[in-house]
Amino acid sequence: METNKSELDVPLELNCLFAVRAELASIELKWSEKRKEAVPADVRDLLTQLDKERAQDLAQLQAKQAELEQRIKQHVLATGEVGHGECLGVSLCLGKKSWDSKILEKLAKTHEIILTAQKTGEPYAIISTLQAKA
Repeated sequence: METNKSELDVPLELNCLFAVRAELASIELKWSEKRKEAVPADVRDLLTQLDKERAQDLAQLQAKQAELEQRIKQHVLATGEVGHGECLGVSLCLGKKSWDSKILEKLAKTHEIILTAQKTGEPYAIISTLQAKA
């Protein structure tokens, strides 16, 4: 990968991105508060009760879903059998083979042919949230 200093000021751009994310969160909060104010208390109470019932129904189905997924995955891993239903299919993905790079690099010093098998993936960037300093 080329190191190319461009006109982009990365720290400045990250600060701008953070500001946009904060503004989005602020708008969501304001919208939520306005919505709450616009709905009469008796309707809010009814909606709260409906949300509780919905949560119970969802929890039961999510537990059933997790149980079925686990049972299917365990069967596939144990037997290697794969298949498909009308809408879903299951495949067996073999684990990715990896090598101890430190050992191979030491070996490559005396056996350069090993380097022909070396492959390097494409670089990619990840934007992450930094932890606040204490």
